[in-house]
Amino acid sequence: MATFGKTTVGADVNLRIDMKDGCRYLLGENGKATSIHVYFNTSGFHAKAAVYRDSLGVPGALIVASASELISSVGWHTFSITPTDLTAGYYWLSVVCDDTSAQGRMGAGLTNQHCWMFPPTVYVTEFTDPFGTPAGYEAKATSIYCTYTPTPPPAPPTPPSATQGTLIVYAVAGSEEVKASVQIVETQKQYDTAFLEYLDEGTYQLVASYKGQTLKQTVSITAEQSSIVTFTFTLTYLLQIVSDPSPVTFTLNGVEEATPFNQTLPSGTYTLVMPPSVFVGADEYIFEQWENGSVEPIRILSLTRDYNQAAQATYRLKQVEGAAPASQRQIKDALRQVMGKEGDLSPSNPLPVSEITPTTVYNGQITIAAAAVPLSATSVPIKTVSLENDPDGNVVYVGNSGVTAVNGRRLWPGATLDVAIDNLNKIYVVGTVGDVISYIAVN
Repeated sequence: MATFGKTTVGADVNLRIDMKDGCRYLLGENGKATSIHVYFNTSGFHAKAAVYRDSLGVPGALIVASASELISSVGWHTFSITPTDLTAGYYWLSVVCDDTSAQGRMGAGLTNQHCWMFPPTVYVTEFTDPFGTPAGYEAKATSIYCTYTPTPPPAPPTPPSATQGTLIVYAVAGSEEVKASVQIVETQKQYDTAFLEYLDEGTYQLVASYKGQTLKQTVSITAEQSSIVTFTFTLTYLLQIVSDPSPVTFTLNGVEEATPFNQTLPSGTYTLVMPPSVFVGADEYIFEQWENGSVEPIRILSLTRDYNQAAQATYRLKQVEGAAPASQRQIKDALRQVMGKEGDLSPSNPLPVSEITPTTVYNGQITIAAAAVPLSATSVPIKTVSLENDPDGNVVYVGNSGVTAVNGRRLWPGATLDVAIDNLNKIYVVGTVGDVISYIAVN
C-alpha cells in the first residue's frame, strides 16, 4: 500500500470544529484509493472523510466519501471508502465533524493548501458536489492522508488505421467537468469520460448517464479526422425538508409534497410553502419558525453550486381558547391520583413544593483590546453565559486569561457560544481591536 497526504502529526491544533475542512495533496502515480486516515486531537463525536478533484488550485467535484463514524479516541482514525481509481495529479482530502469540540492537527504547508467551508450545512449533507466556495485559505498542511494501491497507466489505444477516425468525449455539469458513463450503442462498449477511441468510418449513437440523467448524441466518424462530443448535464443538489411534527403536507413550486422530503433537484430557486397550522389527531399545531429563526411559513430556497439545502419547520401545540390553566392544587391532586396515594390533598396534607431561587440576569458588551479582555473586571458569580459576535465584525477568540488567536475557541461573525461557568470574570476574549462582542449571563 502507498499513501499521499500528510502522514505525520502536525505541531499546530487545527480548530476544525464543524466546518468542512480540505487540504490539497499530490498523488504522484495512478492508483486505487481504499481508505482515508485523519488525526483527531479530541474525541466523542462523529466524522467522515472524502476525496475531491482539484480544479485549478481549488476543490472541485466530489469523487468518493466515507460513511459517518464515531471518533472514540484521540489519534489516527481510518475511514474506509469504496475502492476508487485515481490518476496522477492533485486532490483535496476533506473531513467534517458533527460537533464544535472536534479538533485535528496541522503543520506548515504551501500557499492556499488548506481551506475550510463556513458556514456549514447540515452534517448529513455536508459533502456537497462540487465542494463549493471555501470561506478561507491558509499555508497549512493538515494531518490527513489517503491509502492507495498503485496501478499501471492504461495502455494507449492501438493507432488508427487509414479507415478510422478519432472520437473524443467529455462531460460537464454547469461549468465543471464531471465523470459520466458513456456507451457506444453500435459497439456495446462502455466508457467513463473523458475518453478517446478509434472507430471505423460511420455514424454512431452515444448514450451518456450522470446522476440519474441520460443524454443521447449521434456522431459521424470520418477517416483520419477527430470528432469531439461534449455532454452537458444539469447541476443537481440535495434538498431536505423536515418538520416537527411529521408528516406535514406542503407545496414546493406549487407541487404538493410531504415531510420528510429528501430529493435531488436541479439548481435554481424554489418556493416552499408550509401550512400555517396542521392537525395531529384532535390537536392543532401552529407554525412557529424555521431552523434559521424565520417565522414566515413561506420560504425561498436557492440550490446553488456552493451548498445543498436542509430546511426544518417547527410547530407548537395550540392552546385551547377559554380553558383556564390548571391550578397548582389541581395539578397536585392529579399527581396524587396517578401515583395511587390514598387520601386527598389538603392544606394540612400537601405535596412538597421546591422553592425556586430567583435568578439574576447580567448583560453587556465588551470592546476588544490589544490584550485579552475579561467579560467582567470584577467577580460576578453565574451559572451560564451566552456570547454573540457582531455579524459585521471579525473572528473573536474565546478562552481563559491566556487566550490568543492560536489557542482560543473561534467565534465567527454572527455566531453565538454558550458556556456553563461559575464566574463571569473567568471568560476572556481577544481579536481585532475595536470590535464588539455581546453577552448575557444568569446566576
